[in-house]
Amino acid sequence: MLSQEQVRFFQENGYLIVEDFYTREQIAAYKEALEETRHAKGEHSFVHNQGGPYSMYEQKVNLWRDFPRIRELTFDPRRAEMVKQLTGSTEIRLFHDHYLIKPAMDSRASNWHQDQPVWPMSEDGPVNCWIPFQDVTVHNGAMAYVAGSHRWGTVKFKANREDEQIEVEGKTSGETKIVPVPIRAGSFLLHHGMTLHYAYPNKSEEPRYAMTVIYLPEWTTYNGNKHPVTEGLSLTKGQHFEHDMFPVLTSAG
Repeated sequence: MLSQEQVRFFQENGYLIVEDFYTREQIAAYKEALEETRHAKGEHSFVHNQGGPYSMYEQKVNLWRDFPRIRELTFDPRRAEMVKQLTGSTEIRLFHDHYLIKPAMDSRASNWHQDQPVWPMSEDGPVNCWIPFQDVTVHNGAMAYVAGSHRWGTVKFKANREDEQIEVEGKTSGETKIVPVPIRAGSFLLHHGMTLHYAYPNKSEEPRYAMTVIYLPEWTTYNGNKHPVTEGLSLTKGQHFEHDMFPVLTSAG
């Protein structure tokens, strides 16, 4: 469980690093399982970004539906309990998982963005968990955040990935300070769906492996917008995500 200080840090900054949660042996085994998913054709998971030369990343979505070892990692109830602490929700559902693999040497920095505006949900509160499978630094694709930006609502901004600069409408340069977050294998990051963030390019000689798991508090409802994960599910605008595709990971009951 998280300490009161960790909860306070997340509420103030919109992100939190949980150090050394898995052993290096555990995360190495999960990395091997993740590598297998790249070359396996699943019945339900799907490639959303192919990757390739000078791409931001390679991406495959809904791994949990096809690959038991990755499902084990995605469904870890301890992380879901942490999200329950951070949000105050009595129930946490899975939206989806996906891997994000930055190619070696020639990847681009990811676009600055807020997650929430591109997710098909109306209410604030969803949390993203970012799990690296090796030590990650600025050199090989670490995450970076604008601390406190989760409290600003949906923002308009201009960003230069190469110069690591961002200008947010209505905010001073002091308020938009970029915070790089290097992280060790076995640790993970949690960030609020409205926190501005991006990932540095991978300039190392090895691919950078990471995976995200997106959590939904109980009050989250579908806003009717198109999204690859909700396509074909016949969800109705305004309904809660009570569907087998969005399983409960932890609840008060």
